[in-house]
Amino acid sequence: MSASFPEVFDTLIFDLGGVLFDWSLDIPAAIPHKQFQRVLNSATWFEYEKGNLTKGECYSALANELGLGPNDVEASFDAIRGSLRIRNDIIRLIREMKGGCRICAMSNMAAPSWEFVRGRFPECDVFDHVFTSAAAGERMPNLGFYRYVLQQTGIDPRRTIFVDAQLQNVFTARSLGMKGIVFDGYFNLERSLRNLVGNPIERAWTFLRANALRHFSYTNTGTTLYEHFTPLLILEVTGDPSLVEYTVSEGPWTFFPEETQLTQTMPPDVDATALAYTIVPHTVPDSTKHHVMDEIIANCNADGIVQVYFGKTRPRIDAGICVNVLHMFYTYGRGDDVKETFDWICASLETRAYVDGTYYYTSAEVFLYFLSRLLRASSAVRERIGQLYEERCRERVGLPGDALALAMRVICCAEQGIDATVDAQRLREMQEPDGGWKDGWFYRYPIVGLIAANRGLTTALAMKALKLAYGL
Repeated sequence: MSASFPEVFDTLIFDLGGVLFDWSLDIPAAIPHKQFQRVLNSATWFEYEKGNLTKGECYSALANELGLGPNDVEASFDAIRGSLRIRNDIIRLIREMKGGCRICAMSNMAAPSWEFVRGRFPECDVFDHVFTSAAAGERMPNLGFYRYVLQQTGIDPRRTIFVDAQLQNVFTARSLGMKGIVFDGYFNLERSLRNLVGNPIERAWTFLRANALRHFSYTNTGTTLYEHFTPLLILEVTGDPSLVEYTVSEGPWTFFPEETQLTQTMPPDVDATALAYTIVPHTVPDSTKHHVMDEIIANCNADGIVQVYFGKTRPRIDAGICVNVLHMFYTYGRGDDVKETFDWICASLETRAYVDGTYYYTSAEVFLYFLSRLLRASSAVRERIGQLYEERCRERVGLPGDALALAMRVICCAEQGIDATVDAQRLREMQEPDGGWKDGWFYRYPIVGLIAANRGLTTALAMKALKLAYGL
């Protein structure tokens, strides 16, 4: 699979001093570290970097400015230079990126300093080109340095990523059309580069397949949950049964297959049952399906609303679960049998009762996503609430949300022809280095105050969302 996205980058430019190298802050020297930083930003040092002063002239001028002897200045610079350390994790990352990109470096560096660095650190051979302020006769953040690099390489700034630890340097790069990354640590750099240069769909598939049969849900307290419901949704989104496992039931399904850390064995519930009978690729006699639906109807509450559990021991209602049950009934031609439930869902959509989620589900997007499944299943439902549903999706665009909410939102909007590019771009930027997305909070246990997520589900939905958003 080779997907094309709006931004295609073929050149990476890294600063050296603030990104690839660091140095000790505790080196005893005549010039203290804080003062040393000011020296590096002084006019005298700028002239030295640009080649307008010799090293001796520079050190003498600095000695006069600092009230030190020239030998003290030289010894301080030698001590700082000797403490230089190269970031090998960034070198490894750059080598990975090099397969599909041209790799360059820009640095405010005098010619002797670059000779020292190049001689001490052979790892610098990772760069196709290294541009110093000495060679350019300019320094960052001045426009002249960047224009020199563009002229020397012929690169397209719109296809170029620039990485520097100083915002002022990144700002100039952005002003020329480059994609700027302010370096603040390895993790964020890796995530940003992989998300900008890599193919998010291919990376998502890699994550899903690498974790096949281990896409477990987990709570905000770190408890792992083994349940039927989320794997069924992963199966529906990906169409790949090799990714998940579940225990097939020929009658009502249970959310959890067995007793969990959170609760004793749960009775069968209509949510897992409705999902299973509209997703699982196995044959169940029509008589079984209709018998289960008869049980669901018989268990409605006094208002005629479908309840969460089979039986009378746990009276609960949840609008998100009701939508999934409606999906099952409309799929099998029995939508009229749950009219009161459908009317309640229509009223909930009209009044935006779902804006903070439902009893068991964490966000408005979960409710709207379940509704998108229902609309796909029934032309009658689309006829009644399709226009209102589109309005409700449109008003969610651009609102805050975690990765799962954004993925569901983008899918809902794409299916209605609504432009949610702003959310698709945010979602793409949230992809983790391993190719998955994390912490999309999905359902909750209100009584005990827990919420649950599933990286496999969030990743599957994010992958689908990006495919829809970019027309892949």
